[in-house]
Amino acid sequence: MGGIDPVIRALIAVVALLAGGVAAVTGFGIGSLLTPVLAIETATKLAVAAVAIPHVVGTLQRFWMLRGNVDRRVLLGFAVAGISVPRTSFVATATAIGLFVDAARLPVYLATESSGIAAIAPIVVVATAAVMIGTALETRVLGRVPEYLFRRVIAILLTALGLYMALGAHP
Repeated sequence: MGGIDPVIRALIAVVALLAGGVAAVTGFGIGSLLTPVLAIETATKLAVAAVAIPHVVGTLQRFWMLRGNVDRRVLLGFAVAGISVPRTSFVATATAIGLFVDAARLPVYLATESSGIAAIAPIVVVATAAVMIGTALETRVLGRVPEYLFRRVIAILLTALGLYMALGAHP
């Protein structure tokens, strides 16, 4: 399967499942969690391009499930600055904004890395399916998360992601 170690393949599937779940609750996380794992076995540039596929599929799925909750005011301002926005609106709006980003980058990745992505297509399919399962399961949990807990989880995840990136996530 694309020359990727079986243990790494299993790890990718598990992380993709978790990433879909995290993204369903927070509105972000698929690329942040899945790219470093895929980059263990592939070039980072290829990992970024390949992860764009499960990312866009999971984002489209999440958008479809939450489409009625998009805060158009925040969306039109193209920023998720509205932290007073309710949790489902926060995730739905972040998802809608993510679709704009995906629409801009996916064609570029496909044009520049298509042969590499094709070489690891089976693992991209597994990652995409796992993201979709995680998204479907956790989107249902989103409505049950108390607002105060949701805000704390978002703050912790954003802080952790920021520290990870600031303290050497790049080569």
